[in-house]
Amino acid sequence: MEYRRSSHAVFGLQYHIVLVTKYRRKCISGEIGERLKKEIVRLIEGHEGHVISIEAVEDHVHILAELSPRYAVSNEIATIKTVTARLLRRDYEDYLKQFLCGDSFWSRSYFVATSGGVTLDVLKEYVETQNRKPGRP
Repeated sequence: MEYRRSSHAVFGLQYHIVLVTKYRRKCISGEIGERLKKEIVRLIEGHEGHVISIEAVEDHVHILAELSPRYAVSNEIATIKTVTARLLRRDYEDYLKQFLCGDSFWSRSYFVATSGGVTLDVLKEYVETQNRKPGRP
């Protein structure tokens, strides 16, 4: 594992994060998925993090990322959810109306785990193959 450095810390904090759409509605199309991935990478890198792998499927997004210890994981996730929901509502409002009501795009809950239980290669392969599971377009 390679460690990252900041001015006062050396760290290796990898997280597997899963964000789920409200009511698990299958509203993440190919175009929306690509937009989400691009925006999530921008947000994480803007906070001194690094996205190792990311994949969007119909009703959730898997993120494997190395985050800076400078920011709380829960705050990073809240920022990602808030900014992406606002962006998608603005740019895809007509499309999303058929799936969601109100202003919510994401479920209030999320999954986050450190990657200490398995190797990063195994997690990376898992995230990258999410869109190739049988039965998924």
